[in-house]
Amino acid sequence: MSALRSESYAHVSRSVILAVVAANVLWVLGSLLLLLSGSLAPTTLGKSFILGQAVAVAVFAYLEHDGLRRDRTAIEFESAL
Repeated sequence: MSALRSESYAHVSRSVILAVVAANVLWVLGSLLLLLSGSLAPTTLGKSFILGQAVAVAVFAYLEHDGLRRDRTAIEFESAL
């Protein structure tokens, strides 16, 4: 069960994770702007796909950001003990 313990994972810099979150947010914004700009004329299925992947990427960005927040809270809690 040691594979489930957080100590077994490689440490990833917070700045790297924040860069991934920022890239995900930019992807979502770019997808929405692409639809709103009118520069493309996707079918209804195409619009649904673009919106669906934008929602999925937004969920990933939220979860990554929430994970960073929880990690900081856990570190602060452990250092208070």
